[in-house]
Amino acid sequence: MEREGSFIKIAPRNKGPYLKIRKRTVYIPLMFMKHFSCKYVELLFDPKQNLIALRPTEDPFNFKLVNRSSKISNAIICQRFLKYYKINPQDLEVKWDSKRKILIGRVQRDPETPCE
Repeated sequence: MEREGSFIKIAPRNKGPYLKIRKRTVYIPLMFMKHFSCKYVELLFDPKQNLIALRPTEDPFNFKLVNRSSKISNAIICQRFLKYYKINPQDLEVKWDSKRKILIGRVQRDPETPCE
């Protein structure tokens, strides 16, 4: 049996909040919902840098925030958007850009399948 002094303490890495991308839905981290008080979200994608961005908007010609298994409307059903840009399900770190008022994250994509 090892003594307590022989153990190494490992602290968890301090990672930022995650945007969850599933097969047909994107889930916004709850800590950013204060910025998404609007009913709609504009989805933007930069295929050269593999950046996805979400911008709150009141324009109904965008994606609507929907309630998925919680009382907070933090989900966007956007299967066609994800399919068009070939964005696979993943969790990615995001940050709020207060200057442009958008939530930005870098997605992992298959380099063999470029955007159309």
